[in-house]
Amino acid sequence: IPPQYLKVNKKMKRNCFIFFYVNFKFLYFKDRITGELVKESRLIDSKELLRNPYKALIELLLKGPDNENYDRIIPEGTYMIGNMYENGCVTINFSKEFQENMKESEISKVIESVFKTLSELTEVTSIKIIVDNQEVDGISEVISNKNYQTDNKIINNQSEISINNSVNTI
Repeated sequence: IPPQYLKVNKKMKRNCFIFFYVNFKFLYFKDRITGELVKESRLIDSKELLRNPYKALIELLLKGPDNENYDRIIPEGTYMIGNMYENGCVTINFSKEFQENMKESEISKVIESVFKTLSELTEVTSIKIIVDNQEVDGISEVISNKNYQTDNKIINNQSEISINNSVNTI
């Protein structure tokens, strides 16, 4: 167990370790070589997951990967304004830097990364991303298990977002 999950009791003459409960969760980042999403496991303090699991996972995505062969997927300078959970759907409110610093070709990969990461939590069945408290065309569609296909396409009744980096209106 990594040292950040252990505490040493300095009042005692000998070391006494207190173990915290931790969970393994997967975060999804971009592989530097292939450009595909890859999962990276992380130990997360259970207390953080109990307080606000969506915030804990998104903040880890924002920090970026630990593996030097992976790239962060959410644009640099982006921060999370807030999040809301309702009926299985997590709405993530990102700062304006999310849209300003986003390459259009990366939109679908970022949405997929956020969806797969938050879907690690059993109660999450869909996500919605808003930017600076506003819905944004091509970004703010609700992505769910029902319209997320295993053939690497996210499909809903308004648009098709191919995970292969293109956005097409149907």
